[in-house]
Amino acid sequence: MRYYVILLALCLGVASCTNGVTVTTLIKDFSCFKEHKYVYAIVRAYINLGQVDPNAKATLLAAEQYKLLYADIYVNPCVSCKMKPEAQIDQVVEALKGAKYSTMWLKVQLMDKWTANTTYNCEYINAMVNEAQKLGKSAGIGSEASVWENIMGKDCQIKADNIGCWWQKHDKEQSLDHFKPFGGFTFPTIKEFDGPSKMCAEQVNLNFCNC
Repeated sequence: MRYYVILLALCLGVASCTNGVTVTTLIKDFSCFKEHKYVYAIVRAYINLGQVDPNAKATLLAAEQYKLLYADIYVNPCVSCKMKPEAQIDQVVEALKGAKYSTMWLKVQLMDKWTANTTYNCEYINAMVNEAQKLGKSAGIGSEASVWENIMGKDCQIKADNIGCWWQKHDKEQSLDHFKPFGGFTFPTIKEFDGPSKMCAEQVNLNFCNC
């Protein structure tokens, strides 16, 4: 839980720290986002075609250059790829060496990207979490209760400790109210509440931090 304690302390000291953006494109300049009071970014690092996003490292370096509060990354697992789940995490970590990021979020969102076997899916996502932690990375899950239950099964839980929850609920509300537990999570860390939205000439999703 140490990472989340540090994050909370940072947020208490910065009034505008509750807003962030999810980005899927190359962003070289975050100054416009900071002017709009969006001070953290969650950067796509892995595409569910089985490859590292080529824009991820440069975007993370720009986030550091423009002194965002912090930057995270997210991974779209490629379950259909002939590659072990651990190997996908290894790919990301290797490709992003030299760039700073806080949490690696593993997204469980698109039902057609997973198998019909919920037990297999549950084991797959747990293997990814375990590999991320084995490599010294903070890990988290990005999903929503109904989606999680359809893909992973109602009884699937993340077995590792100190795992964050990125709540994918596009209800346009900057609130963590009405969260429905899933995967062993009783409360979210961050909520993606809207998007895609046009901001600073980029298409982004909007996030609200639990600060």
